[in-house]
Amino acid sequence: MHEDHKDINNFKSFNEFFREDSIIDYKQIFKEHKDYFERAGYKLDGHDMKNMFLRECLRRFVQLGEVERVYDILDQLHILQYNEYLDKVKREFNKFDPSKKWLKRLKKVYFVQHRGTQDERSFIIYPHSNFMENFLDSDYREFPIGWSNLEEMIQKFDQNKHDIWLGQPTPMGDLKSIINPPLKFPILFFEKDDTEDFQFFNYYKVAWKSRWDDITFDEIGRSAASLLDTSLYKAFPELNIISATPYEGEECKGYMLIDEEIPDVELLEPVRLNEHKRIRKLLEVSDKNLILLVKPFTLIAYGFKVKTNYEMLTGIFIKFKNKLSWHCSMESIPLFQSDNFQIKLPVVDKKDSDSIDRAIRTVFKKTSQLITNKDITLLNKLVLTAQEQKKGTILVILEKEIAMAEATRLTQSSTLIKPKKLNIQLLKRLSGIDGAIILDTKGNCHAFGVILDGRITKGDPGRGARFNSAHRYFRTKEEKEVPCVLLIVSEDGHVSILPEEFEN
Repeated sequence: MHEDHKDINNFKSFNEFFREDSIIDYKQIFKEHKDYFERAGYKLDGHDMKNMFLRECLRRFVQLGEVERVYDILDQLHILQYNEYLDKVKREFNKFDPSKKWLKRLKKVYFVQHRGTQDERSFIIYPHSNFMENFLDSDYREFPIGWSNLEEMIQKFDQNKHDIWLGQPTPMGDLKSIINPPLKFPILFFEKDDTEDFQFFNYYKVAWKSRWDDITFDEIGRSAASLLDTSLYKAFPELNIISATPYEGEECKGYMLIDEEIPDVELLEPVRLNEHKRIRKLLEVSDKNLILLVKPFTLIAYGFKVKTNYEMLTGIFIKFKNKLSWHCSMESIPLFQSDNFQIKLPVVDKKDSDSIDRAIRTVFKKTSQLITNKDITLLNKLVLTAQEQKKGTILVILEKEIAMAEATRLTQSSTLIKPKKLNIQLLKRLSGIDGAIILDTKGNCHAFGVILDGRITKGDPGRGARFNSAHRYFRTKEEKEVPCVLLIVSEDGHVSILPEEFEN
């Protein structure tokens, strides 16, 4: 990430700084504290040791009244803070997003110190950036009173239109005993992703702003859930305990809906969610078509819902996978999953993702329209949504001109639309009826509810009508040397790929 910073770093390195200085004897200070550092378990070249060492130097410069040297030490502490936070961002984002998509989108990380009073405003930014320095020296004069406007103002200065995360300023409290502590805060620049449709991402961003300085980001995930739904946040401890509770030696698997509606099977004696063994027993009865109902806020199980095929569920849907593992979705949109108390974003199956990537890039390698990572990401998200929906669908992917021609040719057996970029919500609606969806390599939909045609060929009776229909259509296009990829999602979530050579 920091490699993307184009501006020169104006700060001296830790070792260079101390070789040049001669006001105090750094070697003597280090010698005096070496035993303490070692007893505390600090590595001599580690962040903790450098922090302790710098604080001792800062204390001595304050006593000597060396203001310039005080700021020099604050510069060095600033560098350490940046490096420590960069490490933490990598570690914690990888935990929250195992696919590493967020980290790939993270283009710049800045760490800012605000020193002095409002009238004697001094912003110091690391790494040095002409863009940020120009912004901080511009018309912005009201820190910290106008803090709520700062993110909006940075957005105006940002020509690349990033998604900017701005942490709330917090004092460097560990310096209180030495000086009036500066404020510190990070600024993260993410590449925008128009295909990103995870609702939980936005809630996580809001929660991060006030908790960016936590030792870990574990609680940020739970805070994001509280912004999504307070009942869900209250249910977290109970859901974890229930997921870890076996029934007759079997791990927990079952289905729960936190919502208020008329039950198809009503419990005469409701059960509180914190009655873990009784709830676990009720979950043993549940399946994907018989879902345990829990009232919001009170968190009381009051009956079961009989789910009809393809019915869209409202409320918070919980699917228990196994011990300490459960997934959360809303209206068939995956929100997050909890594994061993760690909140994570939902992940597209890596095997399916890799296979789709290879198929698209190989089949359309000679196309005039460049296929980007963003295009592949969108297609994978659409497949994930179709898998979660449990209805199944067929995505027919063609070059733009061919997709338009095919949609027109099949007008009598489809619904033709003006090309529209698909997203998760739109896919869910369009796949609600039978038939395939024709789209181009950029994810633009040209027709839905398509009844595919094709020359009669020998099919596979074991694969079902959806697969055989797709197979006939694909073979006809293959004979005509028309580049084409079909993604067939069955009702059980299995993904078949044509050409078959790319299937797992």
